[in-house]
Amino acid sequence: MSQPLEAKPAQAYAEHAKTLISTVADASELVSNMQVFDESPANQNARILQSLKQAVQTLSFTADELAIIQAAVVSLGARFELDMP
Repeated sequence: MSQPLEAKPAQAYAEHAKTLISTVADASELVSNMQVFDESPANQNARILQSLKQAVQTLSFTADELAIIQAAVVSLGARFELDMP
């Protein structure tokens, strides 16, 4: 069962993703760094997807950064166009 993030933690995850996105080389590095930040393996991908969705909805990104996020979302098994705003 998914463990959704509450509003404040979700925003903290989103802001962490925003910080990472400017330093990572690709989607796999973004996901790897988000997994380290999360620290709990149970339902981790669902939380990372939720935090990336929160980031896209609340923060601004360049086209290149959005491409990395899109690739990260797809690598986690979601469809960016349907599962993201």
